[in-house]
Amino acid sequence: MPHLFYSSPPLSSCHPEPILCDLGEFHCHDQQICIPEAWLCDGEPDCPDNSDESDHICAQEVVIRCPLNHIQCIGTRKCIHFNKLCNGARDCEDGYDEGVHCRELLSACHELRCRYGCVMTRNGTFCFCADGFEVGEDGTSCRDHDECAMYGACSQTCMNTYGSYRCSCTEGYILQPDRISCRAKQGEQHTCIHETMRCKSKIHSIPEKHQPGCTQPI
Repeated sequence: MPHLFYSSPPLSSCHPEPILCDLGEFHCHDQQICIPEAWLCDGEPDCPDNSDESDHICAQEVVIRCPLNHIQCIGTRKCIHFNKLCNGARDCEDGYDEGVHCRELLSACHELRCRYGCVMTRNGTFCFCADGFEVGEDGTSCRDHDECAMYGACSQTCMNTYGSYRCSCTEGYILQPDRISCRAKQGEQHTCIHETMRCKSKIHSIPEKHQPGCTQPI
């Protein structure tokens, strides 16, 4: 009887397949990372290849979403904190944050009786709260702001706390120095497994996103 030999299937390629980004995300040019569109052209590279800060991307029209308690300088991508409005220093290039309204609206601010602080803009006055808090329904009091409800606050898991929030990562990932993004732990990010073992068992400890073709959690 002849001996039968079975050839082993080839090892899966270590070259990751391109991933698809969700609505409201930017696809880094490396085709492997998605970041919130709010991080585009903010002066801080978030893509490994810095494509989110490239001249080609930033030359296009980008919708700026300023953080809580910040306001956009007209005609720019710069956001400044409410505390910098009417502080006697020009923080916006065109001086939008300063002007005669800072003096004329002082009495209107006093009448609001804001719990924390009052903002004076050229369009009027309104109350604001300390970072991590938002104005209540009465327009003057302050309440906790749920940062986790904001898209992109954390790359994986977000836990809201009183006046702040905390990011964490799922098993197999480690939180980065920015305390927001997550990266696969050393030894797991570029691990190859046999083609026949993909999506089979947790014992391989390979993050699902690094196993192209997986349709179920491992």
